[in-house]
Amino acid sequence: MNNKLIANLKLLRKKNHLNQSELATRLNVSRQAISNWETGRNTPDIDTIIKLAHLYHVPLDQLVTHKNHSAPIVGKPKKTILGVLFAILVVERSTQNAPLAARIWIDYLLLVPIVLYFVLLLIDKKIVNPRIGLAIYNFGLFLFGVAGIGSSFVNLFSMGFGLRITCFACGVMAIGYIAIPGIKHLIGKVKSATSLRV
Repeated sequence: MNNKLIANLKLLRKKNHLNQSELATRLNVSRQAISNWETGRNTPDIDTIIKLAHLYHVPLDQLVTHKNHSAPIVGKPKKTILGVLFAILVVERSTQNAPLAARIWIDYLLLVPIVLYFVLLLIDKKIVNPRIGLAIYNFGLFLFGVAGIGSSFVNLFSMGFGLRITCFACGVMAIGYIAIPGIKHLIGKVKSATSLRV
């Protein structure tokens, strides 16, 4: 078995704060299988290696070769969506003529991308467990989306048409960003189920 793969399997499992049993449950294999892979007695099949790379958020070649594992755990798209939401809200808050209460509401909404970006930085610095941090990120982005869409529908604080559209668009972007991986996963499941029937 590839010695680099053996070392990477164990290293990445520990970096992601998983024990062998937790990883086995996620991959739907036995704990003994994980132990055998990490000691070099057996090798995971290619499908399992792909699942591991996806689970650990690393490129496949990084899993099977000796590349630097100090790359950030959190990908750029997660940070980019926060930057886009922040920029839109800042521009709209400064250009729209709205009541003070509506501008303060936008200030509160602006805090969400800032806090979530900070959570992502803590994940990258390995201060926060990635599973917990990403759960906080997804939940926060979802709440941001609900608050944005909800406040636009009820015209919270008489914010006016411009800020209503901004809140609605930002809310849809946030919820859409969270939903896209789930939709892709669902489409993949449907495709695999239909291909098995044919």
